[in-house]
Amino acid sequence: MMVNSNLSKTNNIKSTQSMETYISDNITSLATSNKRSNGARYASIKAGIRTGLQSPFLGVGQGLGTAYIAKNFTSEERKNGEVKMWLTNQQKQGIMKAPIGAMNEYVQRFAENGCIGLTVFLTPFIFVLYRAVKILLKSNGQSLELITLLSALVGCLVAGMNGSLNLMFTVWVVLGLLYAAILVNENTGSINERA
Repeated sequence: MMVNSNLSKTNNIKSTQSMETYISDNITSLATSNKRSNGARYASIKAGIRTGLQSPFLGVGQGLGTAYIAKNFTSEERKNGEVKMWLTNQQKQGIMKAPIGAMNEYVQRFAENGCIGLTVFLTPFIFVLYRAVKILLKSNGQSLELITLLSALVGCLVAGMNGSLNLMFTVWVVLGLLYAAILVNENTGSINERA
């Protein structure tokens, strides 16, 4: 009985330590730029912003961000191991076979399409978010369906800060469902009064 108790305590201590290690390695590491892939990710985002600032209105062209982002790494950013690897692969394989993305949907859009393209891209989201919030405020938050879809869309948009929204179709499905829910609400007066 005493042996089982000690084993249980040992397992709990190991479990707690592994959880602390996991949190330290994966969550708190996001606050520093030199842990894990953060240095390369931040460098890529900064290079993407620099690229966009060079052509702020129209950007450098759809699909051409890679060619310009590679040129916009600072000498300090080029010292990062992952950035070195990206640049080496790009030199060996070419721009189209070894692209370097901004690792952020909005930075990538800004770099490639400028402020105009980014605004056009964000307009449907802003439109739907505004109308959904407006309906929820009028109804005192009584529509669980709208709240759920609104939360899902905001979550998808936040995920765009860490990669491309085009890798998965979820954001587009949620955008369409939220827009449909808004239309139903506006036509019937309540999301729950459907026939």
